[in-house]
Amino acid sequence: LNTEKSKCENGSIVSWNQERWSVEIKTISTTKTKCYLYFEELYEDKILNGAVPDLGNELVAITFNETGQVIKANLASAWYDYSKQEWANAVI
Repeated sequence: LNTEKSKCENGSIVSWNQERWSVEIKTISTTKTKCYLYFEELYEDKILNGAVPDLGNELVAITFNETGQVIKANLASAWYDYSKQEWANAVI
């Protein structure tokens, strides 16, 4: 679930519960609140044979640009490549 693109009406907040493998909607205060969920396929390094990094609920994937600045990674594109020794990095 892409929580940056997923939105709910009336100030409700959408999130993904990694442990329950489910969508959670918080602060619902009115009936008939619509939520628009945006799912996207995650990048997988083929060398890992399906052992994709599990970021859980608190970790944020990061990459580094050419000057060494930390940038939030786009999980739908290549943000790590173990065959090139580009490791999957994350912060809390």
